[in-house]
Amino acid sequence: MWQANKSADWVLPSACCVLEGDPKRFQPLDSACLTDPNQDNSYYLTGCYGRLMQWLENHINLLMGIGIGVGLTELLAMAFAFCLCSSLSQKIK
Repeated sequence: MWQANKSADWVLPSACCVLEGDPKRFQPLDSACLTDPNQDNSYYLTGCYGRLMQWLENHINLLMGIGIGVGLTELLAMAFAFCLCSSLSQKIK
């Protein structure tokens, strides 16, 4: 998609450049990034998979905490549901 809207001399999309200000505006910090990317002004050497794995490793404790919290909430809800069913069945008898 970016190739349909790019200038003739761009070699990568502006989202691959180090951005300034609001990242939703896609304003490169270095305007030369679009035509002459390097390690300092772009992310083109960083693959998506490696970056994702790095993010997961950095946030593993948070993700585990969220998972454990959701799991405990589910167990608590099941226990309350069991108590409710048991209470209703005793009232019916």
